Amino acid sequence: MRVPLFPLRTVLYPGGPLPLRIFEPRYIDMVSKCIASDSPFGVLLIKSGTETGPATTYDIGTLARIIDWYQGSDGLLGITAIGEQRFRLKASSREPDGLAIGEVEIFPTESRLT
Repeated sequence: MRVPLFPLRTVLYPGGPLPLRIFEPRYIDMVSKCIASDSPFGVLLIKSGTETGPATTYDIGTLARIIDWYQGSDGLLGITAIGEQRFRLKASSREPDGLAIGEVEIFPTESRLT
């Protein structure tokens, strides 16, 4: 499965909420496409580097699906996503605009013990 990647300095867990304010053009475009196609994006924890520059990430992440969005009065795009399945990043490449695209392997859904 190929998904756009969003490296962050936070861990997203399955079922967890992820509020974000989007300002970089590559991520605004990514969010627009994800909303239009109801498709997820991948969130990976940054190992070293920054959210707005070059970053090295861990290979385990979580798919995120956008459940709400708004255009702020400051012009920024606000979204709320929810964590879905965990994945392993198998390979990645960069689009001309700098957006990372990953080939990911989805982990089987874990059953909860209650």
